Amino acid sequence: MKNIHLGEHTCRLLSVLMTLAILPLSQFPQVIVGDIKGVTRIEDNYPSWSPDGSKLAFHSNRYDGNKEVYTMDADGGNIKRVTFNDRPDEGAIWSPDGKSILYSQYVTDENVDLFITDLESGKTVRLTDHPLPDGHAKFSRDGTKIIFNSQRDDEGKPGLTTFERNYEIYEMNVDGTGIRRLTNYHEWDTYPSYSPDGKKILWRRILDDLTAPRQYNSEIFVMNADGSDLRNLSNSKHFDGYPEWSPDGERIIFASDRHGETPGHLQLFVMNADGSDIQQITWNRIGEEDIRASWSPDGRKIAFNRVNSDGSRVYVMDIAPAKRTAFFSPVTRSVVTEARTSSRGVAWGDYDGNGYPDLLVANTMNNSDLLYRNDETIEFEQIVEGDQVTAGGWTEGVNWIDYDNDGDLDIFFTTQFGRPNELFENSGGGSFSRADAGDLTRLESSSPGACWSDYDLDGDLDVYVIERDGSDDRLFNNRGNKSFAMVKDFPYSGGDGRACAWGDIDNDMYPELYVGNFLNKEKNAKAPNFFYRNRGNGRFSSIRDSIVTSEPNLTYGVSFVDYDQDGDLDLFLTNIARNDRNLLFRNDGAGEFEQTDTLVSQEEGRPSKGHTWGDFDNDGHLDLFIANGTEGVDEKQTVNALYMGDGDGGFVEAGNSAIVTTSNISSGTAWADYDRDGDLDIFVANWGNNTEPNAFYRNDHYGTNWLELSLTGGRSNRYGIGSRVRVKLDEDGASKWFTRWLLPQTGYASQNEPIVHFGLGKTDKVAELEVHWPSGTVTRLSNLSSNQLIEVREIG
Repeated sequence: MKNIHLGEHTCRLLSVLMTLAILPLSQFPQVIVGDIKGVTRIEDNYPSWSPDGSKLAFHSNRYDGNKEVYTMDADGGNIKRVTFNDRPDEGAIWSPDGKSILYSQYVTDENVDLFITDLESGKTVRLTDHPLPDGHAKFSRDGTKIIFNSQRDDEGKPGLTTFERNYEIYEMNVDGTGIRRLTNYHEWDTYPSYSPDGKKILWRRILDDLTAPRQYNSEIFVMNADGSDLRNLSNSKHFDGYPEWSPDGERIIFASDRHGETPGHLQLFVMNADGSDIQQITWNRIGEEDIRASWSPDGRKIAFNRVNSDGSRVYVMDIAPAKRTAFFSPVTRSVVTEARTSSRGVAWGDYDGNGYPDLLVANTMNNSDLLYRNDETIEFEQIVEGDQVTAGGWTEGVNWIDYDNDGDLDIFFTTQFGRPNELFENSGGGSFSRADAGDLTRLESSSPGACWSDYDLDGDLDVYVIERDGSDDRLFNNRGNKSFAMVKDFPYSGGDGRACAWGDIDNDMYPELYVGNFLNKEKNAKAPNFFYRNRGNGRFSSIRDSIVTSEPNLTYGVSFVDYDQDGDLDLFLTNIARNDRNLLFRNDGAGEFEQTDTLVSQEEGRPSKGHTWGDFDNDGHLDLFIANGTEGVDEKQTVNALYMGDGDGGFVEAGNSAIVTTSNISSGTAWADYDRDGDLDIFVANWGNNTEPNAFYRNDHYGTNWLELSLTGGRSNRYGIGSRVRVKLDEDGASKWFTRWLLPQTGYASQNEPIVHFGLGKTDKVAELEVHWPSGTVTRLSNLSSNQLIEVREIG
């Protein structure tokens, strides 16, 4: 390990900066295509959507053999002629306000200029007037600029044919003034367009000398609007052309013969805006071409030309974003997936200090608990000796915690059937000893789980233990001498707890407490959940009139998370009843909640238990994995679910991987970066009545950057539990802050690795970093390289 000194703070580097390759072809689809419908029957070309998505513009020689501009409804009806000229018009493009159409006109047999016609008045304005061709024009989204290709740079070079002259990219004001050249290349740059945000320019570039049509190397290029950062996106050595941005700027559609039977056999493809994940979306016969595709404004349809020996027709095809790729691979040949022990809770933590997280699994049905040591070869060794694994029988919740603030992780199990809960102190050297911790380990219990936090901000971790069957839960205060006392002055109320979580919902550093309950057995009804407000003086008040407690559910999992990146903690609940939805509540910024209707809280009928939030694709947005399953339900309802955050507070469900298609009775789940490659791997505890092995999924995502933090408290608790961490990223001239909390407790009976993880997307530097410790201390660092795990110490 290498120590790097950043100001007064020491950072431990566990992995070096890596260059991560972007995979050129995804094995999973990024879009789903539907029916293809021909909407015209004769020679019609170059379809373009109106801004409201109701109509298409196109050019056709259907009237008198001369190409003219037409409009029609998107289903092919209500065709209207727009231009009435003696010369051919082609390449019709709607203006962003929908009031006019831009097109090219062959003013002579050899020359083309740009024109615009007002749809209401029919008034036509000539925008360019040059002896060499201008064409393939597009508007900027704000309607102030027009981008086009032109051969005007070769004016004054007599004797050159059209194929011998260069095409370059130009832009001008919408009235035809202010023309300036954007590219300078020795062959053809054509079919340009602005990205929806106006920051980038996309076009087709020919890299070979022109010989026969479409039998040369044509590639898709992109650059910043100022001409910088020019890149080849397609890199195929085939014909790639006719590129078009999706309305959100996330994808590009284009035509290519890369999978064609012969050169020039063009079909349509979609790729990400960075050139990754190329997917074919049309298939045609030899002798046909699919070209000139245009996205509808909502991104749900494309219009394109299919050309064959009979001519060119306009087709419309449904297209929609696919369920995001599930990029987890099941790890089957590992000791961690061999046991069939009716597992409930799972926790990750580095108990031996070798830099790699170890795995602890709580088991029921008289099975011993499981401890797996992660060695530095990223393999696991099962530890079979010691009270910490042999004293089980029926444990449910499990935590790695540093209860004595000595810098190493101890073990806490919650137990059933009137047994005291169990605390094992880390003695160093990989061994543990049973701890007598006062009330915490002496009182009889029937507990599914516990959650740890420094609720009184005295620098050590306290614990709330939930109880079943109407018994009061218990809050234990850490006295700081390896002993806990039950807090008597607390608004206890008998429940039937399954999960709990701490989170500072109003950013005053004092964490609130939420408890998810199951049944009120006296009334044979769903039990209401509990919400306790931390008043900051060691006292709590029970909140009964909040939306988060008003509707009883059979709740099994609880977590606080800032899913929408607005700097405050929101609340997520997983529920198990068939008529319950999972629930995501948004914090309004003042510590009050409102129920959301996002995808993660829409589906009923899945019996959801454990869950864990993390940025699984390292794009900067939090994603959600849910472990489903209970007895007596259909197998289709017991597959797990993975939802990918879209950056706007919404989610897309992922598919096509064993992590979301395998049916088990799953319970707890948690993540860790077990192999220190910067992405989060997931372990799932399967209950299944001693018949189902647990599941482990390695994250194989590539192509994005990350930063991981290990916190060491000074005045605060040793692992910095409850800290709020912010990073500022500078990208494309703009700055944005992202926030994470170190709250390892997750979902049901489980715990993530106690580190802070940020996905950084394509950003390779963190401009600023702030750690807001529970003590109130703030640590600030700057200019951090990506792709490393660093230790940040609190001074004090």
